[in-house]
Formats: sequence, C-alpha cells, structure tokens
Amino acid sequence: MRWWQAALSVTVAASISAAGPATAAQARIDPVTALERSLVDGRGVRFFGVSGPEHVFRQRGVAEFRAGRVAAVDRIDADEPEKRDLIFPDRMYKTGHLPAAAFPPGKSWEIWKKHTDLGLACGQIRLGDPATMKAVLATTASKRPAGRYDGTRTTLYQGTISMGALYRVYPRLRISLFYKPTGKYAKYAKLPVSWRLWIGEDQLVRRCWSSHREPVIEPGLGVDETFPAVDDLRLSDWGIEPNIEPPPADEVATIGELNLDALD
Repeated sequence: MRWWQAALSVTVAASISAAGPATAAQARIDPVTALERSLVDGRGVRFFGVSGPEHVFRQRGVAEFRAGRVAAVDRIDADEPEKRDLIFPDRMYKTGHLPAAAFPPGKSWEIWKKHTDLGLACGQIRLGDPATMKAVLATTASKRPAGRYDGTRTTLYQGTISMGALYRVYPRLRISLFYKPTGKYAKYAKLPVSWRLWIGEDQLVRRCWSSHREPVIEPGLGVDETFPAVDDLRLSDWGIEPNIEPPPADEVATIGELNLDALD
C-alpha cells in the first residue's frame, strides 16, 4: 500500500469513528431534551384535546413558546368556534362566551387579569414543562411500538404517577381549580394519575391520554368528593410560528364596562 493510500484509510477510519458516537448520541436523544430544544422563542405547536367523560369539552388551538416555556395560547372551543381565548401568563382575553348585549358598542372581548396556567395540560400533566415530563417518564411501566400520529411512527409509554409527585415538580398545579394538594388537602396528593404518551421518532409527544379522579371542593357547602376525569390531547406541527397577539385594545371591555344585567 502506498503512503497516500494508507493516509487516506486512516483519515476515513477516523471520520467514521468520530461520526459514529455523534450519530448514536443523536439517536439516543430523550423526550425531555427534545422538548427543551423545541421551546424556541416564537415557535410553537398545534393541539386538539377532548376532556371527559362526565364533562365533555373539545378544544383546539396553538401554543407559542418563549424563554424555554409556553408563553401564549390561542384556544378555540371545537364545538362552538365563536368561543375563543387568548391566554398569556398574567391575563386572558375571551370572546364569544357572553351575549353581545353585555358589551359596550364596538367591543367584543373581555379581559381577566390573573395568573394563568399555560402548561399545555393533559389533565394534570403539563406537556410543555420539562420537569413534569421528566417526572412522568420516570414512572414508565412499559413501552411498545404504536400507531402513526402527525406523520411519524410513535412509541407508546405508559405508567402511573401521584398527584403529589406532579405538584412537587409543577407547583402551579391545582386541584378543584384553586387548591394545592397540601395541608388540609394533602390526602389528594396520593391520588394516582394514569398516563399514556405517544412519542414520535423525533422524541416529541404527539398524543397524551391521562385519567384520574379530580377533587370537587366547596368548603362553604361542605362538599369534598372526586369525579372521574379523562383527557386526550393530540399535538402536531411542532416548530410552527403562531405569533399570538392580544386583541386590539379598543375592542376589549373591562369587567366594569360589562352590562351584567344582560347575563340574566
């Protein structure tokens, strides 16, 4: 073998050796890392969800990412599309939920100024939160090849996690809308949440199913019980550019401007 042939062989072998581990590392990317890499400013994902069985609600929309988290959501009632919500961390704009007579002339949006949960919720599982995803996947009991969603073959992961474990990694979690599963409601931290995640070849979630018993707490009435809650959320088009913006200010009515008599 001539000297240049030997040198070429060494160079090719070195290149293959260097590429091998990198390719393998890329193939071994996990769903948590894939999510973190997808939470890019100005990008987002589409969703379609169904909640039930007792209170069936179908929703569709898009979520937008910024600063490594879900920063805005544009949500539409799939059965009554005139009902639409634009949700931001500190406020929510709603339209189509109240009769037109409740608004001043020229206005059709109401504003709720409050902290809102933007976690891409599948029941009590926040799919847009890497810490939640890590905790959930740590409870995987089984996984197997599954169907195609959003144009990719998926692997179905499934398991069970407690409400308390979800709360520890996502402190904004609330039961019965307002309460933490701590203190006088600590017993609810033991409630199991069964889950299934269909994860695509790029390691991004394409579908989530969850089931748990959701507490119904009404202290003034002495009500303290649970009801079955099942959620099925589909995700698609990871990487889209939603560009979610608030409605024009002159179309937004404050609570004080609404004609509450029209709600009777």
